[in-house]
Amino acid sequence: MAEDELEKLTLYIATRPISVKVRRGQSFYYKKAEETIKKAVLEFSKKWSYTDHQDLLSKVLLDQTVRWIEQGERLLEYEQQLIPKMQQLSTLSDSLMVE
Repeated sequence: MAEDELEKLTLYIATRPISVKVRRGQSFYYKKAEETIKKAVLEFSKKWSYTDHQDLLSKVLLDQTVRWIEQGERLLEYEQQLIPKMQQLSTLSDSLMVE
């Protein structure tokens, strides 16, 4: 990827500045991720005891990963239910076109 296709961002994750280079037009997602992490760290800091930001980030990472896995499994289940229905609709539409 050419350097002119990238933009440099500085994000703050648990008070730590993180500099990244991202594709132009993708900065929105990184800023949204920064905000999501910030909110999660704040929520966990209110609920759990911790010794440092690494503890909080570990809990946030675990929580987000569990949610990501759950969503993936729900999506897979939905797709598995959707495919037979799509096949039924295809069969029905084929029969309607023939008559």
